[in-house]
Amino acid sequence: MPSEPQFRASDADRDHVASLLQEHHAAGRLTAEEFAERMEAALCARTLGELDDLLADLPHVDVRRYSLPDASLHRPPAQGLLPADWPGRRP
Repeated sequence: MPSEPQFRASDADRDHVASLLQEHHAAGRLTAEEFAERMEAALCARTLGELDDLLADLPHVDVRRYSLPDASLHRPPAQGLLPADWPGRRP
């Protein structure tokens, strides 16, 4: 996150770092305790330098690569009503 460390962080900056921390935790680079500590620090950060420090010992991650598919595309119809050709439906 190249930046001027003394500049104030925005909500978007904090959210971006939180997303990166989630990816690092999911990849096993951060323990649950480290993740919790860094998330709290990210949400309370006032400057870009404070946010940079939270990522300093972690490799770069492109969060756009990790976007999840829209779960609504895989949900069965509401109220449990399945069409006759729904995969996995038992006759």
